[in-house]
Amino acid sequence: MKKELNLKEALTNAVNLYRDNNLNESIEQIDEILNHRPDDKNSLRLLIDIYIKLSLTDKALEYIDLFMNYYPSDLDVLEKKLRFSSTLTMIKVL
Repeated sequence: MKKELNLKEALTNAVNLYRDNNLNESIEQIDEILNHRPDDKNSLRLLIDIYIKLSLTDKALEYIDLFMNYYPSDLDVLEKKLRFSSTLTMIKVL
């Protein structure tokens, strides 16, 4: 139970770091969570958002694909992938 509480606190901390635009520190916190729970839905979602915000396309797509392996019926992330992929295609065409 203590470990689960610590993971929740770590996620809260990661979200706060994200909100304060401390993105690299937030990534470090999320990495710690994913070391213990690689399928943590909220951590994966936040990590995707961070990589999109940082314009790290390859990393964002990597974690979107990982997320979709764990949660294939999650329409929000699937929509994000489609939107993100469409934007990338448009940029390449230009």
